[in-house]
Amino acid sequence: MRRVLLVPETLVFSLYAALTAVLTYPAITLVSRTYAEKRDPYILIWWTWWMKYAFQHNLALSPIPLASSPYGYRWSPYALDSLTYNVLRVLSIVFNETVAYNIFLLLCFFFTCVAAYFLVRHLTESRPAAAFGGLAFGLCPYMLMHGKEHINLMAVFALPLLALMLARAWERRTFPSVLLCGLVFVVGTAFSYQYGLLMALYAACFLFFIWLAGAPWRRSAARGRDRRRVLRLWLEVGAVLVLAVVAVGAMYAVLARSPQTGSRDISVLYQYSARPWDYVVPGPDGALLGWLSRDFVFEHLHGGFPVESTLFLGFSVIGLAVFALVAAGRQRDAPAASEAEGEPDDTDGANESQAPGIVPLREQPRRVVWTMTGTAVVAFLFSMPPSAKVLGVKLYFPGYLLHKVVPSFRAYARFGLIVMMCAVVLAAYGLQTLVSSWRARTAWLVTAGLCVLVIAEFTVVPPFRSLDTEATTDYYRWLAARPGQSTVAVYPWYSDGDFKTYSYLFEQRHHGKPLANGAQPGTQGALMRQVLLDPWDPDTPGLLARQGVRYVLIIPSLYNARDVRHLNYVYPRVVDDEALSRLPDGYRQVARFDDGIVYEVTAPPTGLYAVFNEGTIEGYFDSEGNLWHPVAGRIMVDVVNRRKEPVTADLSFTVRGTSGGETLEMYLDERRMGALRLQPGLNEVVLEDVTLKPGTNRLLLSSDGPPVQLTEVPGYEDVAVSMLVSNIHVE
Repeated sequence: MRRVLLVPETLVFSLYAALTAVLTYPAITLVSRTYAEKRDPYILIWWTWWMKYAFQHNLALSPIPLASSPYGYRWSPYALDSLTYNVLRVLSIVFNETVAYNIFLLLCFFFTCVAAYFLVRHLTESRPAAAFGGLAFGLCPYMLMHGKEHINLMAVFALPLLALMLARAWERRTFPSVLLCGLVFVVGTAFSYQYGLLMALYAACFLFFIWLAGAPWRRSAARGRDRRRVLRLWLEVGAVLVLAVVAVGAMYAVLARSPQTGSRDISVLYQYSARPWDYVVPGPDGALLGWLSRDFVFEHLHGGFPVESTLFLGFSVIGLAVFALVAAGRQRDAPAASEAEGEPDDTDGANESQAPGIVPLREQPRRVVWTMTGTAVVAFLFSMPPSAKVLGVKLYFPGYLLHKVVPSFRAYARFGLIVMMCAVVLAAYGLQTLVSSWRARTAWLVTAGLCVLVIAEFTVVPPFRSLDTEATTDYYRWLAARPGQSTVAVYPWYSDGDFKTYSYLFEQRHHGKPLANGAQPGTQGALMRQVLLDPWDPDTPGLLARQGVRYVLIIPSLYNARDVRHLNYVYPRVVDDEALSRLPDGYRQVARFDDGIVYEVTAPPTGLYAVFNEGTIEGYFDSEGNLWHPVAGRIMVDVVNRRKEPVTADLSFTVRGTSGGETLEMYLDERRMGALRLQPGLNEVVLEDVTLKPGTNRLLLSSDGPPVQLTEVPGYEDVAVSMLVSNIHVE
């Protein structure tokens, strides 16, 4: 705290605060707007709102009954037990979701700058270098890009703080210093389980390379005379490691209570991993250089969105880091009698904070430079895809093995954060070497110029990513005015991971009504959603009534949109008065707005319906508005009879084969119901007088047709199917 009150730190930290406020505007306004894109922040703010709502109504945090009604929306275990979300929860209860979001965002930026400052200050003993390092790391493109997308990844300050504690522990060799490292690691992991993995990798690399850079093979045998002290040190380190592993293991044990939400498909890792050029090519949103790289980035976009592939280190940082490497090759570290000859260092005036015979790292810049370089190289390799072909030879990277151990971690590009921190430390050493012989005023002027250059390189445009959290629409205000807790279904009914679904949940903060939307993959709600995608289907009103839906909100502009393709809705569709007039019986229009029509469901709950259970992927609407469910070989359908007695019914559906001539086999509860030779085009199928017992009846449809890729369907080009099946009607 005394350091914080000193004038240089006060000025530097004030600069950090001012730049944070400017670069994340309008987060500093706190109340009704924030620094965010209209994507993931929708659901992150909704989660923050829900935590206060649950507290006020004495509800459990998960499942959330207001989404995917009547089944509920289960929170990811990675969010539920995260310290980040618990901090947001407390802030939202005290204030509201917008203020909580903004306070947490601003503090994370500021604390990251400060933590990086003290790390560099400890290693270099140079305030100008520390000021530059704190700014370059705390406001780097990774922070600015993820700041507007993923507030759950903003607790970056834990990484430089752990690096600082490791450096101090290496110098002091005391149990409290080692214990402090373990504490920072546990707390940092509690903020973000992903960053726990990054911190573990950094700690392992730092300890290995700092030991290796000390050339331990040159030490004399006299070192062995102090075996008791070394043994005690290793016992202390082992005790702290055990405590840290137990604490972090307890966190992951809690996660194991809920199903993992991360992808276990290794193919996803190729999308969310880094490429070598990501570190040297400015991001497409860069204010100064983005226009030069934008075309290249989008032509080589491998992460779906630039946020995951923006790892630009900055030319000024790279230049200073290279200068540090060159300087390190020409200099020698301070001699260490204890490490060179194994004798204790009993010289007068020794720093009491240092262990006897240990030279502080600030006097060993060469050793630190090589340590940071080695750590950056390892982190760089971890950030690469699991495998890649180089000159025709397939090479495997560490991510291939890491996926076997931590299959739920998919965004390997985030290991680039370690690369950035190491590059900033190297750049700080380069700056220190550059200005070490200059007058203080000149050194600060040069540092200020470099800081301006870094900000120009890192700032994203447009500079103000503003998301208005208070604005809403007339139809949502109408819903808010309805008494009671009537369930609403919003159409188009997008998938769980679609940003439009996030926007539906985001708007729930204004109307407060339960939503049928938001069903997560693999849940009963997701299975029901597959047969509820089409409000024009004559069975939909009865199924919606069965789900407890009272109001249906149709937003025509989302159907008509031609700029973005969504899962299920791959072709634009005109929804005008003529199309709305073709809605089946079972709806009653109760409100109409410029871009929203609200219907009340008047159909009785259906007692007979069919739900696709196994063997199909997400359905899609073709260019004519017909809903198809792609099937690869066979599909299992649950034909549900909600009545108390058996029912005789007809099952009707349409099948489209891949080429014609293939055979469709049909079984109901393992009883063969017949076979049909499919003709090219559409095939109408009717199973007459089928007896359905109460409960679930299993209908199996199997085709021997050759799998064909849906090359003509945008977004489904890689899907191989043997037939397409419509919704199955039970009458």
